[in-house]
Amino acid sequence: MEGIVGRERELLAVAALIEPAATACFALALDGEPGIGKTSVLERGVALGRERGYTVLGCRPVESESALAFVSLGDLLEPVASDAAVRAMPAIQQRALETALARRPPGEAFGRHAVSRATLAVLRALADDAPVLIAIDDAQWLDASTEAVLRFALRRLRDSPVRALLALRSERGVQPSVLGGEVAVQRIAIGPLSADELGRVVADRLDVSLARPRLAELHATSGGNPYFALEIVRALLARGEPVGSGGPLRAPESIAVLLRARLARRSPAALDVLLLAAASPQPTASRTERVAGSAEGLREAVAEGMLEHDGDRLRFTHPLLASVVYAGADPLLRREAHARLAAATDDPDERAAHLARATADPDETVAADLSAAAHRAARRGAPATAAELEEHALRLTPPDLDELRFARSLRTAEYRLAAGDTERGRLLLERLLETSSHPARRARLALRLGQVRYTSDDVAAARALFDSALAEAGDDDGLRAEAEQALAFTAMLGGDIPTALARARSSLRLAERAGEPRILSLALCRVGLTQFLGGHGLDRPLFERALELETDHLDEVPVEWLPSYAFAWSCLMADDLPAARALYEQLARTAEERGDERFTASVLFATSELETRAGNWGAAVRLAAEAVERSRQSGLGTIHAWALCAKALVAAHLGQ
Repeated sequence: MEGIVGRERELLAVAALIEPAATACFALALDGEPGIGKTSVLERGVALGRERGYTVLGCRPVESESALAFVSLGDLLEPVASDAAVRAMPAIQQRALETALARRPPGEAFGRHAVSRATLAVLRALADDAPVLIAIDDAQWLDASTEAVLRFALRRLRDSPVRALLALRSERGVQPSVLGGEVAVQRIAIGPLSADELGRVVADRLDVSLARPRLAELHATSGGNPYFALEIVRALLARGEPVGSGGPLRAPESIAVLLRARLARRSPAALDVLLLAAASPQPTASRTERVAGSAEGLREAVAEGMLEHDGDRLRFTHPLLASVVYAGADPLLRREAHARLAAATDDPDERAAHLARATADPDETVAADLSAAAHRAARRGAPATAAELEEHALRLTPPDLDELRFARSLRTAEYRLAAGDTERGRLLLERLLETSSHPARRARLALRLGQVRYTSDDVAAARALFDSALAEAGDDDGLRAEAEQALAFTAMLGGDIPTALARARSSLRLAERAGEPRILSLALCRVGLTQFLGGHGLDRPLFERALELETDHLDEVPVEWLPSYAFAWSCLMADDLPAARALYEQLARTAEERGDERFTASVLFATSELETRAGNWGAAVRLAAEAVERSRQSGLGTIHAWALCAKALVAAHLGQ
């Protein structure tokens, strides 16, 4: 079942359908919207059926032929029309079938009952030699005569090894009546893929790896539909636009043309309502009506199946429709819509977001509101939202406010990094380092950029940046202590424990002199970890002192540098699994609260190692797989390597 992402439940149902031990005739219907993956699952079922010796009869009806009599029956039976089973049928049944399938000139008149009897005889004879699988893609377009014949035959084949596998498309709120209620059909709704699954599809098919925030955006825009997602990314590639970042994702032209044709038939009032809904993060009927000034446009949009009610909430019937409405609107109309929505909301964060999109020229008042909203978003664990808001704040900050522009640039980079958009965060930091001339500022930027390079792709580059930070730090004990800690860590990674311990102790002396709890906490941690690795035992009092000083102000350093993380790992290596588990669980809660992708990936692979040592194989496999996927999406090359190690470790323990 390799090659199909995120359809384990559906593939298991298909495998159960084809299970040779099952003798009762039954049918399975895969139900979902176009592009959701029904055909892929059906094709896997056909391949599995052939592997197990089934005679496969397949067809794929089309809408334009659904009014033609017996057209799909002809497609189904064409491969066996010359088989001995058909030739052995009574002559009258042969003539009835051949007439229905237009294989002989019309002569005798045969009713549908005769054709049904002939089809039953064919299926029964085939099933005497081998099990039969009837596979119908786009079954909603079956012509009525074929459907009636199949209902007749399948109803009478309950004791024969005949199976039916259907893929069909439901309209919203309406289920097709394929095979009616006369044949027991198990229906499985194929829903959207998760964001992680969608990321794997895009990576496998297009060799494109998306950062976590961009992947979340693609998931929202495509509605989790893999076909739509692939078409959106293909359209970006074809236009030469940046895939990993940039403006809002748009529906590809092949789909947008159809949706724009629907929009072209709507009244100005309905188009206004649709734009207001597309511009709102959580549109409601009451506010949309109030901003629009009447209920007429909303009534039309709902009646035409473009919006639907969920209580007072409004939803587009498909996310791509919202994308086409918003991207296709005149920029001036978009700004006006956001300005009207900003005036109609009391929520300061939503108002700031609307004002960001309604304002084109620098405006420090709006920029300050946006920066405050970004801070609130980050505190509630939404770093991707925070990055977008802070980026808008930076765009609207007047060019003469240099300190504010620097601070907002730095915060934007941090939010991008926390959201898992490592490449954009790194580029922002590199740009700031290139344009900064103040030594202390350059030292801090080199430290931060070194931490990013260490987690993302290049430990040697990180070490060079840490050396640069130490050189730029001058007489600043705090900065020197941080640089020594960083160099101790890279020495430790290289296996040079004596150098790592010497630098860690130098860092501790400098940190004690500087008197900053944040720096002292990290220095104590570094000494404790390198002493443990050097064979000096686990100094619990030293780690506990570091933990007492660990504060929220450490959220910009790699999670592996935190005292709680280092102490947890040391406890794990010392076989104190309960202590390690308690610390990792607290770290996991912190990662979830912050929404920090770097933090999450590191805690996942570490916890997988813990569960491996505890013998909890299922949990270890799940955690390692998630760590591999999260670190890959976030561009965390070093963490990705460690996550792969965690995955390999549990696989080895399982004898794989």
